[in-house]
Amino acid sequence: MKNILSCFVFLIVFASNMFGVSFADFNLYQSDVLLNPFARDLGSCLGGGYFSGNNPGFPGVDVNAKFVILDKPSADNIILPANTLIGLPYVQAEIGLPMDFSIVARGMTLTIDGASIVLIGGGIKYKLLNDSLAMPGIAVLATYGTISGVPSFDASTISFNVSISKSLSPLPLAVFIYGGMDMSNVSSKVPGFTSIKGTATNYRVNAGARFSPLPLFYISGDMSLFAEITNYNIGAGISF
Repeated sequence: MKNILSCFVFLIVFASNMFGVSFADFNLYQSDVLLNPFARDLGSCLGGGYFSGNNPGFPGVDVNAKFVILDKPSADNIILPANTLIGLPYVQAEIGLPMDFSIVARGMTLTIDGASIVLIGGGIKYKLLNDSLAMPGIAVLATYGTISGVPSFDASTISFNVSISKSLSPLPLAVFIYGGMDMSNVSSKVPGFTSIKGTATNYRVNAGARFSPLPLFYISGDMSLFAEITNYNIGAGISF
């Protein structure tokens, strides 16, 4: 157990220092046309990665460190560097509630361009069907995520998701697939351009797996399908 906790703490520290993107030139891109694709790509990071292939029941708890990654920005997004991995790290927790509900919360602080950036997200999940020998688990999840503290903009994303997961017991493995919709908004804070907003609605389907090599501990990963750009979500956590 001590080794599991040490590994988990390392992942949290590693995540908080992994990704750094500069927005020093953001003031050059003050139009809705330019902010819309930026909102779409940033929204996929703010809204992605909530699922880990687990639906903890009451009073279950799942705590994990996670990276939400884009393999590259979309072609019409000229704000983020082209052909570069872009991602956001999170520490995330899900707490099972009675009546098949659970709540999810996550966050992280980063330093970008000398400013302290705060990532916050959360949502509510409802299990429509429990994973059983004959049937998969099915759940729906609604979330809201924000990034604040960037000197030049604020951003938020509302997401709706449906997941299907299936344990492959007795193997310590579960597979899952989920589809979602992200509705994202970026608001400029550049003086003289505060009325400029970027908006985007993005759809995605992700498939992945969850592997538990040790009791309580797991690693998970998934990737998007049928998308112009690929979204990856990788993480490790403790579930009990």
